[in-house]
Amino acid sequence: MSTRLSRTLVSGLLGVTLVSGASAEEKALEEIVVTGTKRTTSMQDTPLAVSTLTEGMIANTFVNDIRAVADFSPNVLLSKQPGFNAIAGGIRGTGSTSILVTQDTSVSITVDDFGLSSVQSQFIELFDVQQAEVYRGPQGTLFGKNSTGGVIAITTKKPDLQEYGGDIEFTYGEYDANSADAIKITASMDIPLIENVLGLRFAGVSDTREGWITNSKDTATFPEVIPIYAAFGLPAVNPPLPPELDTTNVGDGGELNEKDVLAFKTKLLWKPNDMYEALFT
Repeated sequence: MSTRLSRTLVSGLLGVTLVSGASAEEKALEEIVVTGTKRTTSMQDTPLAVSTLTEGMIANTFVNDIRAVADFSPNVLLSKQPGFNAIAGGIRGTGSTSILVTQDTSVSITVDDFGLSSVQSQFIELFDVQQAEVYRGPQGTLFGKNSTGGVIAITTKKPDLQEYGGDIEFTYGEYDANSADAIKITASMDIPLIENVLGLRFAGVSDTREGWITNSKDTATFPEVIPIYAAFGLPAVNPPLPPELDTTNVGDGGELNEKDVLAFKTKLLWKPNDMYEALFT
């Protein structure tokens, strides 16, 4: 009896300790604020299917572009189209794989409320990001056209009106023992021109990567006989080509899949009082 009672008391004390620890942890959780609804609300109080990614979550993916958003968002698939700096995929199976710049996608991506509707313009570099919000399902009421599948809304950092500050980050990597180097540098700076009233922020990124695929295609010539032509009633033998036309296709041995991105932004924030602010980007 005494042994069993002692075990019960110890279990009870451990239970109280764990509950107290959990309560302290819950109080320390960061509050996530959603702004895509055009009003500031907490994520728990927002009546939408929305996922919010903080700056730290995006940084922990070590992905430099928009594909980082898909790593922490359910029902979101974003991949790079082969041979193009363009996005393929979407939200809940609704998206686009066309590379045509004249075709708008059904999933919109916005950066500070500026909409990007083409898959080639949507392959953006992530830097100076405050948070990203993923809205699943039709969002035409809040974001307008081209949002049948949903919206990925990215918010970048605003100028600090109180303190000078800045940060710089350097990332280096290589592929196959110095055959291809990857270097990324991001930097930002806050300058409060008038304390609590007018502030300036500058942020930039340089992301370069040498190609790690070699264009080493062997010599190839256009065939003189194509038997499948006969199935369509066409001559199986190609007509003679002009001698000045070179039909060989040989790789030049150069590097492919390289990357060279340079982007920067400047923001000017004016906040004369608590009821009004103007932001120039």
